[in-house]
Amino acid sequence: FAFVYMDDERDAEDAIRALDRTEFGRHGRRLRVEWTK
Repeated sequence: FAFVYMDDERDAEDAIRALDRTEFGRHGRRLRVEWTK
């Protein structure tokens, strides 16, 4: 788990859209990027 703080909510939304479900690591795992609950 990781938590990232961003000053601009629009930048955070862009990052979520760009990174969610992207492949990560040697084993092809997918990142889950979402708003904190």
